[in-house]
Amino acid sequence: MKLSYCGLSTQAIHFDTVEAEVTGGSLPVNELIKTALQKTISIFLALVFTVAAIVALPVSVVVVAVAFPAWALFKSTKVFAAYQIVQKQRETIA
Repeated sequence: MKLSYCGLSTQAIHFDTVEAEVTGGSLPVNELIKTALQKTISIFLALVFTVAAIVALPVSVVVVAVAFPAWALFKSTKVFAAYQIVQKQRETIA
């Protein structure tokens, strides 16, 4: 059968195998789909981890910039309160 617009003959397409150009062998379509899915999932996971790393760095910087001074202030107020208690105890003993 000829294609009407080009004058080329048509070929039967075998959907169960795909010819591998490099090795000359054939791969089942299921294997080809499986490989494509694995590569797609790998690329997707790499992108997800890359985005997570890009987002995590500024978030961690902000957390440290906010949390550390707050923790230091809380700790200093506790130390100051403990110092005042010790001072009062010394005054009552003396």
